[in-house]
Amino acid sequence: TLNVLETNCSIPLSAETAMMVKEHFVETYGPVQHTIGWGGSGGGIQQYTMADSYPGILDGIIPIVGFPDGFTLEKSMASDCKLLVRHFSGAGSSFTPEQRDAVTGMLEYGSCVGAENIDIRTATKRCDKSIPLTARWHATANPGGVKCTMTEAYANQFGRDPKNGFVRSVLDNVGVQYGLKALNSKKISPAQFIKLNSEIGGYDAAGTPVARRSEADPRALKAAYRGDLLNSMRLGLRSTPIIDHRLYADRLPLDVHTAHWSYVTRARLQAANGTSANHVIIESQPTAGEQQTADAYVLTSMDRWLTNIAADTSSRSKQAKVMAGKPAGLSDACYLTPAKRINARLTYPASGPCADQYPIGADPRLQAGAPLDQSPLKCALKPVDFGDYRVRFTDAEQARLRKAFPEGVCDYGRPGPGQGERPGTWRDYSRG
Repeated sequence: TLNVLETNCSIPLSAETAMMVKEHFVETYGPVQHTIGWGGSGGGIQQYTMADSYPGILDGIIPIVGFPDGFTLEKSMASDCKLLVRHFSGAGSSFTPEQRDAVTGMLEYGSCVGAENIDIRTATKRCDKSIPLTARWHATANPGGVKCTMTEAYANQFGRDPKNGFVRSVLDNVGVQYGLKALNSKKISPAQFIKLNSEIGGYDAAGTPVARRSEADPRALKAAYRGDLLNSMRLGLRSTPIIDHRLYADRLPLDVHTAHWSYVTRARLQAANGTSANHVIIESQPTAGEQQTADAYVLTSMDRWLTNIAADTSSRSKQAKVMAGKPAGLSDACYLTPAKRINARLTYPASGPCADQYPIGADPRLQAGAPLDQSPLKCALKPVDFGDYRVRFTDAEQARLRKAFPEGVCDYGRPGPGQGERPGTWRDYSRG
């Protein structure tokens, strides 16, 4: 259906579908007490973005192994990992396994390999088998054919680039210093850092890796921020109860659902609203018994939370009612066994009684110096300043590094281009 993210990647269309499903249910069965979002991975993306941009459809959400939005996932894992895996398989083959982990930030390099396999940028790789080969896009044989990238779902929001016919892109890695933290901790050498950033490259419109870095279209950037497609978390999520169920996947082979995404979400909520008290993280292992126990707990807890809010007839704000209505005893927690749940504040980096069983990694953008909330799609730029590094470069290395970053490096102390756009709820795209 249009509420399966692999079938439809457009959040506005997904929200409209959910709204109509809810309407049909109410018309058939009568009023509902409350509506709870439930789903994993892409289903988590839908809940987060729908609850922020289209408040009222979902009263409370339970994203499982979720991500804050599709575009953050695309830039920070799917696209970056494909470039890094490609580099490590070729020109960067000298990087040791430990160095690859340090550059990607992940506890298992296989997580980056798994992210690379998502491939939501290549023009036709993700096309459903029901679409004939003759109907699919081809640069010369069928330039007007069907394209199956995530970005194609946002033609109404971003518009098409008249030069190539593809939807305008928000993907950008200009100025990104891959492996910056690994360099500063002396896990990779200056020479490796320079070679990596000189040769990492980017993507063309069809999603093919090229030597030039990817650069976002300014119109698409503004539309992504204005339409809350890069989830600001300052709209509906400001007053939505959230129980973030994190099935721990950091040690699983090729699994992209790493635990740090729960903390990216929390950091963005905190930065946007000055609080993240409406966000609870529950960590559990992905074994059948433990997952079932945790699932039952989070669903029961959300039902109690929403019931408490509905019973609050005071005049205080919705956000205040959400904070006050949180059930006693509901807090961050982790399962050490299916029968043993520990309530403890969960932090990034991991600390406290849950840390040994649930260590937390990162991703390539965080290792390149991006803030934990990962709010900019494209960073502001500044000239290369060798005083910013904790290692020394020779004169020849300095010249090569400046050549690798002719436009400058990311300056995360300033808003990125387009970030000044004010997001709004319930946007109408019917007129293009």
